[in-house]
Amino acid sequence: MLLALWWMLNIIVAATVELANDEAYYWFFSWKLDWGYYDHPPMTPLLIWLGRWIPRELGVRFFAVLLQPIYLFLFWRLIKPKNPTQRDAWLYFLIAFSIPLLQLYGFLTTPDTPLMMFTALFLCCFTRFCRNDSWKNMTLLGLSIALLAYSKYHSVLVVALALAACPRCFRSPKLYISLLITLLLYLPHLIWQYEHDWVSFQYHLVGRNQSFKASYLGHYLLNTALVFNPLFLYHYILGWRKRNSDNAPMPPVLKSIAIGFLGFFFLSCFRGPTQPQWIIPVVFSALWLLFNLGRDNEKAYRFIRSVGLVSMALFLVGRLLLITNPFHFKGQVWNNEDCIHQIEEVAQGRPVIFINDYTAAAKYYFYSSRGDAFTQPLLYNRTSQWAYTDIDDSFVGKEVIVQRLPRMECKEDKPEDPFLKLANGTTFRYRVVEDFHPYRKVKVTCLDSGRIMGDSISFSLRIENPYPYPICSAENRPVWLQLFLKQSPTSYRTTDYIISDPLPSNSITERTILFPTPENLAPDDYPAQIALRDSLMLPWRNSQIMDFHVSAM
Repeated sequence: MLLALWWMLNIIVAATVELANDEAYYWFFSWKLDWGYYDHPPMTPLLIWLGRWIPRELGVRFFAVLLQPIYLFLFWRLIKPKNPTQRDAWLYFLIAFSIPLLQLYGFLTTPDTPLMMFTALFLCCFTRFCRNDSWKNMTLLGLSIALLAYSKYHSVLVVALALAACPRCFRSPKLYISLLITLLLYLPHLIWQYEHDWVSFQYHLVGRNQSFKASYLGHYLLNTALVFNPLFLYHYILGWRKRNSDNAPMPPVLKSIAIGFLGFFFLSCFRGPTQPQWIIPVVFSALWLLFNLGRDNEKAYRFIRSVGLVSMALFLVGRLLLITNPFHFKGQVWNNEDCIHQIEEVAQGRPVIFINDYTAAAKYYFYSSRGDAFTQPLLYNRTSQWAYTDIDDSFVGKEVIVQRLPRMECKEDKPEDPFLKLANGTTFRYRVVEDFHPYRKVKVTCLDSGRIMGDSISFSLRIENPYPYPICSAENRPVWLQLFLKQSPTSYRTTDYIISDPLPSNSITERTILFPTPENLAPDDYPAQIALRDSLMLPWRNSQIMDFHVSAM
């Protein structure tokens, strides 16, 4: 009953609050169901696709919202005492309602929701398997692991940490059969990854790497304290130290998940920033610690109850503010529709190309009544699923609206370019580009490692132009190859080669290109990339990243 009331509250918020940025992006995924996407497995788009018959935001969120009471009920079944009382149920509900992560991801549609759902299912199946490794339990375990893997990539930690906590499971041959079942069920996604050059794994394992900053560590520690409710910190420690007489596998598994996730993402701070929701499976460990402590310790129970009631009141007020926004807060879940309609009025049906914001184009499609959109990344920022769609092919030869870039990014940027003051307080600068031609699918392959020849850098290139039109410079609109030499995460040295000889349509050509050597190029190893661009549009990533060595003279 309590979970049903919570679910109804989530439904109200889900139906009345505009989409967050990532939700719009995942909604864009759901246009075309596939076995994989650039940065995520396919479970979240599937949930959104299932709700396509429900209008507006509720359709995007409905099935994700449905999962929360289910996984909280499954976990309750795992940790409840043999003869639970109403007080036990009330305690469990209060603890769950007091954890900020569960509040936020109760009405948003992100990969974290199915991750929580199938983590709870996996814990149920794993517990059953540890008690009885029957063929049925073996099959269910393999299925639950596959569902986890289709939800989010770091779900592998859940499985690995659970197995590490129960090493006796490795003595069962059926464990290996269950893992084989998982592999067979996951094979379509692995095939998709192979066909797309393992793009998701490259992005998550390498593409996120950045130089260490002390702020990454500070943000991680602060966010971890906040998302689990810092008022419970002392009682988490008490619950951890409490001796447990239960010989079931669940206590060591939940402790292993807590230590493993918190430790893993602590270490991840040294290779880049982390996000607080990445440790969301630790919620189950937190729920168990506080519930177990509150049942056996009257003083702890009274404290948890008091904090729970205060948290409940605060979160209810917070949800009311989220829905009504009486103070006119600016943020990604407010003013979306008004902003899109402002841009739509300027576009007048012309396609809009957003720059360096893979969620803006998705929101434009969701809230716009007419018009098309696309997005293009800055070279030193992440790409997105848009790079794997052909929507921009339908814009060829048309007049388009292109978001204006910072002056450092576009050589032809003009101070007099028009702009809009949007309802969310941001500025949308733009320009009109006639006769749009994309270069996104042009593939540049370096046939050598490049070398400096006097005042030039020589590269032998294979250039594949799959478009049904030649690529060449016009008198008032040059097209050039641009060599980027990376100096830092946001700093590049560039040098250009204007294309005077056309790249024929549907052709593969091999050319030796001489790029002018940038002045004062220091001896070093530079990650290098070659892109194609014209004077009005930004470059795309047309080649793979390669290492380019500059020797000391």
